Amino acid sequence: MSPGDRPSKRSASRFDQRGRLASAEEATRLRRQLTSWLCDLGMPADTVDTIGLASYEAMANVVIHAYPPGTVGRLAVSAQLDHDTITVTVTDRGRWKPALTERRPLHGRGLLLIRRLAERVAVIRGEQGTTVSMTWPTRARQPVQGY
Repeated sequence: MSPGDRPSKRSASRFDQRGRLASAEEATRLRRQLTSWLCDLGMPADTVDTIGLASYEAMANVVIHAYPPGTVGRLAVSAQLDHDTITVTVTDRGRWKPALTERRPLHGRGLLLIRRLAERVAVIRGEQGTTVSMTWPTRARQPVQGY
């Protein structure tokens, strides 16, 4: 285990991976671990896919935006099952830098995608890094009955 890596915690109601390298390879590995945990909870496949995609987008944003070019920082991914919601949080300790979208026209849409996939999204940027928190219901919404 390298410095800064902490043991992972995975239980029936919690997934916690801290101190991971902010790299594309690690983000892919974390996505697989997170979706495996969601499957173990018995989540429907479409919910697992939606949460996995949004979470990966948040991790990709860490890889692309959080740390200066040529450096690799750390990221943390945690998820919590709480009654009828799943909340996934992706955190870095970097400094947010906007994408150069005029040079990279296919970039800069990650947060838009995250906001469309999750029921609630909070993005907190500060001196100590960025935290993206995404929440989904675990139960299907009931249709509104007639008047």
